[in-house]
Amino acid sequence: MASWELAIPIPIFALQAVSFPDWIERLRADVENQTDAAFNRALVNYYRDGSDSVDWHADNEPELGPEPLIASLSLGAERVFQLRHLQTKQRISIPLPHGSLLLMGAGIQGYWQHRIAKVKDLHQPRVNFTFRYMD
Repeated sequence: MASWELAIPIPIFALQAVSFPDWIERLRADVENQTDAAFNRALVNYYRDGSDSVDWHADNEPELGPEPLIASLSLGAERVFQLRHLQTKQRISIPLPHGSLLLMGAGIQGYWQHRIAKVKDLHQPRVNFTFRYMD
């Protein structure tokens, strides 16, 4: 992922949405068929190697509604998706190999945070598509 630092944080939902290119539209339709859920937004994260990561967070922005469903499609190098319970601090690790689809169901964002941690000696890239629904 690009290492840019901003002096003023900008919420990701402040960015203007654009129409899906045909190939992402096909991915979205496949993800909807697999999950039996509707999605109208996608975020794409590119991880160059194990030095790229996303720290602990929850996808709990008001624009996503009270109990958002998030579908995460991983392509490329396997990475470990980690969950951490907000109260108990319990941790769960889920390997996400190439082609895996993870669905974070209703309620997850209110009780858990998640991340993709840095990994030493990983030199392959990964692309992650997170599909969600916004009004």
